[in-house]
Amino acid sequence: MTTLSNDPGELERHFRRRAPNLRFVSERMLNRVLAAMVKAGVRVPLTAYAPVWVDRDAARGFGVPSELITDADSSLLLVTPPDDRLLHDLDDATVLTVYDRLLNRAEVLRVLGDPAAWPDAELTRRFHTLSEPIRREIRFVLQAERLLPPEPTDAEVCRAFLPLFWELAKNRRTALADYFPLLAAAGPIDESILAGLPQAAVSTAPLPALPTREEVVTPDVDVRAILDHSRNVVRTAIQYYRRPEDRAVGVAILRDGLGNLLADALHWDRERSEHWKAILTAILPHTQGGRWTPAAKALYELQALALDRRDHLSAVAPFEWLRSWGRRSLRQSLDKARDVILLRHLAKAKKQTERVELSQAVRDELHERLEEERHAAESRIRETLGPVVRAALTRAGLVPDNRVDGIARDKLVGELLDGVCSRGFFRLSDLRDALARNDLKLPDLSGPGELWKGDALLRADKLLGEDLFGIYQRGEVYLRGIQRLSATAFGTPAGRAVTLYLFVPFLGAYLGLEFLQHILHAVLRVAALIDPPPEPHPHHHGPHLVTWWSMLLVGGALLLLVNSPATREIASRVLRAVGTILSATFIVLPQRIWALPPVQAVVRSWVVTVLWQNLALPLLIGGGVFGVAVLYDLSIPRAVFVGGLAFVGSVALLVTPTGRQIYERLAEGVLDTGRYVWASLIPGIVSWIVWLFREIAAAVERLLYTVDEWLRFRDGQSKESLVLKTVLAVVWFPIAYVVRFVFYLLVEPQVNPVKHFPVVTVSHKVIWPMVPQLSGLLGISDWYVAMMVNGVPGIFGFIAWELKENWRLYASNRPENLQPVAVGHHGETVRRLFRPGFHSGTVPKLYRKLRLLHDSATDLPAKVEKVHDELHHLAESLSHLVERELFPLLNEPHLSLGRVTLGCQRVGVELANGTADPLVLAWELEGDAVFADVVRRGWLASIDDARTKTVLMAVAGLNAKAAVPNPVRWEDWVKFWGTTPTATPPIPTPTPPETSPSAEALPKPSPERTG
Repeated sequence: MTTLSNDPGELERHFRRRAPNLRFVSERMLNRVLAAMVKAGVRVPLTAYAPVWVDRDAARGFGVPSELITDADSSLLLVTPPDDRLLHDLDDATVLTVYDRLLNRAEVLRVLGDPAAWPDAELTRRFHTLSEPIRREIRFVLQAERLLPPEPTDAEVCRAFLPLFWELAKNRRTALADYFPLLAAAGPIDESILAGLPQAAVSTAPLPALPTREEVVTPDVDVRAILDHSRNVVRTAIQYYRRPEDRAVGVAILRDGLGNLLADALHWDRERSEHWKAILTAILPHTQGGRWTPAAKALYELQALALDRRDHLSAVAPFEWLRSWGRRSLRQSLDKARDVILLRHLAKAKKQTERVELSQAVRDELHERLEEERHAAESRIRETLGPVVRAALTRAGLVPDNRVDGIARDKLVGELLDGVCSRGFFRLSDLRDALARNDLKLPDLSGPGELWKGDALLRADKLLGEDLFGIYQRGEVYLRGIQRLSATAFGTPAGRAVTLYLFVPFLGAYLGLEFLQHILHAVLRVAALIDPPPEPHPHHHGPHLVTWWSMLLVGGALLLLVNSPATREIASRVLRAVGTILSATFIVLPQRIWALPPVQAVVRSWVVTVLWQNLALPLLIGGGVFGVAVLYDLSIPRAVFVGGLAFVGSVALLVTPTGRQIYERLAEGVLDTGRYVWASLIPGIVSWIVWLFREIAAAVERLLYTVDEWLRFRDGQSKESLVLKTVLAVVWFPIAYVVRFVFYLLVEPQVNPVKHFPVVTVSHKVIWPMVPQLSGLLGISDWYVAMMVNGVPGIFGFIAWELKENWRLYASNRPENLQPVAVGHHGETVRRLFRPGFHSGTVPKLYRKLRLLHDSATDLPAKVEKVHDELHHLAESLSHLVERELFPLLNEPHLSLGRVTLGCQRVGVELANGTADPLVLAWELEGDAVFADVVRRGWLASIDDARTKTVLMAVAGLNAKAAVPNPVRWEDWVKFWGTTPTATPPIPTPTPPETSPSAEALPKPSPERTG
């Protein structure tokens, strides 16, 4: 079927009725026009995704084809066609929407292009009516979208911002918060900044039809009788609904059956029950079209949720029973896990409903109701499981020595329960990593007895396994062994000395040199394929980097770097100086020389243009062909002949109009392919690899959890079922154990590139040469020995990966200053949340994803809602940072967290205290560092100096943990807050002032801005 996306000519004719000067040009041609405009001194952004206005008289000089220029138009509007915008095969409404927005923005750009009506001074004045943080965010967003020229002025930023803001304010006000979140959060938008611009936007795209809701009809059938004989309410409702004459019966069965089942299980009142019944009624029609549609899966999950809440669940634990010599019951109750099971069902149901095309009203209400149930379940989990976890840690010996440690233990409990709420369980590795990141630390080992019996971490592992059956998974034997090994190396003075002065420097030197040698040999093998070397001498073995002298040299250097702060500082300064010199020599200096007016005049001259097109470019093509011919072992005369033919052919091709057109098409195809590979294929492959391993691990855990779920025992089941499940549990336990061991130790470290280098790589290099000797010693074939030892490097990789956090477990290894804490779900600090990068920049990446969804007009509610949920969870994590690190120090019962504003590079938090104005703090990434602001002093201005000092000290520690480069020494921190776990006197509730001055009028603490 022909659509506007694959018929750009029809699309251009459609829009030229509205904008006669519109021209569709390829992306490569538009990029060439933009480059010519920049060479001519025109300040334009180098992106082909924005509309570009070109004066008719200057168009030919900028490379616009003459057939696109007519005398009727004083200027041309250049826009790329749908295929260059990756709008392939989209429906006409979506394509029209995208180009409607482009033309609206182009009209505002045309108005702003008049320097007499819109001088730079006026644009700068309007831009400065916005606050400084908002201006910084606007600049960041526009630079991320490549809508600004290099080093833009405020006027140029405003000129690029106003068209986008105008289009959002007129047509898509709800999307404004996804483009400029700080601007949307600042309150009602002052549209005076748009004064003088067109009053209304034009839209030619058809409006989507509004969905209809399912009408509820009372059936004549006795629904209660059907429910009494039904063992599966959802299946019965779906079966009835499939028959058109019985649809009302199916709706009634679902409402009265599943609706009442959920209401009884979750203790809903009548109003909430009716809301949920309406939602279930709206979901039911989407169950048609297959047996396991997403809507059907969602309903089945809700039904399982209700049944699990209604019934008393237990699980057979034969190995726990044997380990306790019969003291523990064979059947272990899962009452403590009831809300955890509820959360898993809610998460699965939500995931399925995201794939159902519900109306926006129903989707919003469903999302609100699911979030209500999630928050209620999480609150119950923290209330019921928090004391259990805290008591187990205390009995294990993790007892705070001072007030800071006491707050840290409460934070540790909160973080562990965060993992329970998000994943449904936690393990020894989660407990270990949370403790390593925490201020509460383990003491050194007291002696061989504690090593044998287990330190506080292993004691906590045992106690949590007993107290939280079904929620906490005890560490496997190999994990407990690794912990004992690390306790010897990191938790004793002798072990730390050996680690710091022997293992880390010299083992690190060995691994690094072996890895470099591995890379060097791989490069030489590739080079040998291109240019085979002569036969080597029989005693020549190639370059060998690992020698005693190289080990001593590199190991000694690492020894100094690891143990000498002065050496690290000198090395850091040297590296920065070398980087600066290299950057200045090979990047900055060539750029400045290239930008010199005389150089640009020569480059733009017609002589250079003719020489480039008719001599230099053919020489490059001929030289490339000559090089390829040499690589394929052609003799030099033949290679010269082939290269000469390519040169002559290129000259003949480029001197004719038809040849230049063919060249343009070929170059455009190469550019499109390169753009796809660079922008889509390579990031797609990397993202796919990361996603693949995460999904494989999740699938393994889901499979194991599904079997555990099936082995649960419900009240009312027969004794025969109990015996059968007990036998199956005995069989299943070693299977699950082996599956986890094989996957996490033997398979995943081998194939995961992140864990493979360099430990697994070097281990392979060391172990594989031993295969022949082991084969002769064991008397079996090399193939079998190779298969057996092939998994061993994975074990080394697993151990190295597990040990990376263990150094920080012990108080003796505590850093001198307070350290940034993990905030994001993947361990990101505040700085890494906002700093763009391959493994960081979570917040700007999410906002970028939202902008792409809106710009492509494929912003389906489910996709946008999913990104909003991720941002909401990040805001919750930042809320936990304040609630767990700041509030306990201040010990103020009236203190509460207000709004958390999450921008692209900034987060602001309101600290409310009674009825007074809130204290507003903010962290913002500028350049490569996080800065802290006291945006509004609020109630801080109403308390005495001593209490102000206390609050500011607490805020200073919070800033240090938010990655603000303002160090706070650990000893000073503990001394200030007291050496015993007692609370400071509460801050008195301040009296609100009669008038609330603005943030600018309030005196601010010194320093107002830290970082």
